[in-house]
Amino acid sequence: QTRHSMRPRQPTLKPICDLSNNGEAGGLTLVTQASIDRLPALAAQARCWQGPLVAAIAAFDGTCGEPVGRQAARSMLRAFFHAEIIGREAQMRVVVYAVAGSHLYPINALRNKAAALASSDLVLPLDVDLLPSASSRVLLELEQLASLRRACCEERRVIVIPAFEGRGDAEALAGKKETLCAALSAGDASPFASGVWPAGHGATDSGRWARSDMSYEVV
Repeated sequence: QTRHSMRPRQPTLKPICDLSNNGEAGGLTLVTQASIDRLPALAAQARCWQGPLVAAIAAFDGTCGEPVGRQAARSMLRAFFHAEIIGREAQMRVVVYAVAGSHLYPINALRNKAAALASSDLVLPLDVDLLPSASSRVLLELEQLASLRRACCEERRVIVIPAFEGRGDAEALAGKKETLCAALSAGDASPFASGVWPAGHGATDSGRWARSDMSYEVV
């Protein structure tokens, strides 16, 4: 085999359905990706985020590992919009892509597609399982947006958002910081994926975050 033939095939993503509520755009857009069987998780994420949200969805059922046909994917997305997005003031756009050229879930290609859907200078990339906390709405305030734009676009900084996981009602844990801190103290919540890869979010220093009301530098 030649070196060229041993390279994994790059996935091809072709849009098959693109729906938007024509809501209000803003300065910070949450961008996410998922397989189409995860639309309920996207609905939960949208309930917790009051700002613009865009999502790249693969026409692929992760529960059975099989692709989803065009007509079925379109029907699923339209039903999702009708049930979950009607009345949402902020922009929400979801594009479903057919995946070809790879048997692997194209997570990075989908992340890039999702980022390209955003119309704002600032994006908040989150996996669909992660729910923004109630306090994250401060990120959408004009003064805070100006500070974020200065830090990210002018000073070339990256803002790290702490991520946690826990038992019980995830949307309840995504409420007030005090609720999450109490769950951390009780052992009912922990830094995201700390049981699998502690170094992944180790630099966040969740103990310091729990005690602090100010941002701080991590390396």
